[in-house]
Amino acid sequence: MFSLGIALTTLLITLPGSGTPPAKAATKAAPTHKSKVPVTVTTVFGEGKASITLCFDQAVTEASIGVRGLDGLQVTRVPGIDKTSFSRGEILNLDVSFSPGPGRSHLAVDIEGRFRGQRRMGVQTFAVGSPSAEQQKRAEDTIVTTPEGQRLKLMPVKQQ
Repeated sequence: MFSLGIALTTLLITLPGSGTPPAKAATKAAPTHKSKVPVTVTTVFGEGKASITLCFDQAVTEASIGVRGLDGLQVTRVPGIDKTSFSRGEILNLDVSFSPGPGRSHLAVDIEGRFRGQRRMGVQTFAVGSPSAEQQKRAEDTIVTTPEGQRLKLMPVKQQ
């Protein structure tokens, strides 16, 4: 009987799930990168105009490029783009006319196309002007600090 008790105790200790699990090694979280289009976009602003340069870091087919205003900026003239395919390293220059919104507004460049056979889309935005007092106050009202000292930006909930 004594040897049966020792055998059962030994069996219970060695069963999976019994006892304390071994400590897991700490793993580092891999950095997460948002997918974007492989196009480098730069913009130089002048009085009521912007010179936009797109450099294609990969070849693209079925390309669609759009320019729009955000936060009150109105795009008044965008040149037509007849081309829908660009090779790697190719550069496209666009001269756009606009009227800025009050305070800080933004010019957005939308890019969509097939890069290496995958449909991808992305948006690059560029700020114009300085924030108005109202815009600064609104930005300050959306930032809170946790008791641990971490700063968080509160985002509005979209009502349906």
